[in-house]
Amino acid sequence: MRWKSASGRERRAAPRFRRQWRIEIKTGAGVWRGTCVDVSTLGMRVRVDKPIEPRRLMFVSLEADAAGGVIWSPVSLVREASSAEYGIRFVDLSERELLRLTRLLAL
Repeated sequence: MRWKSASGRERRAAPRFRRQWRIEIKTGAGVWRGTCVDVSTLGMRVRVDKPIEPRRLMFVSLEADAAGGVIWSPVSLVREASSAEYGIRFVDLSERELLRLTRLLAL
C-alpha cells in the first residue's frame, strides 16, 4: 500500500515491496518476533506477536532467506498501523547492509 496526499501524489520517498520475511525487534526490555509486511530501503511495516512499547534504542534483524542472510539495523518506531502492525524506520543502515537490502528487493 502506498500513501498518497489529498491531491493523489505519492508521499513515500522510496518504493515499498511486499515481502514475508521473518523479523526480530530487540530492545533492553525484550524481543518481539514477527513478519515484515512490506519493506523499502528506508524502513518497513511489520506484524509482531505482541504490542511494541516505543524505546529510544531498538534494533531489527531481518531474515530474508538462507542465501541473503540476516540484515541488522538500529530502527525507530514511526507509527502504529494497527494493534499488531507498526511502521519502523531504519536508522544508520550501513552501506553494506543497504546494498544487501537493495539486492534482495531486486529479486
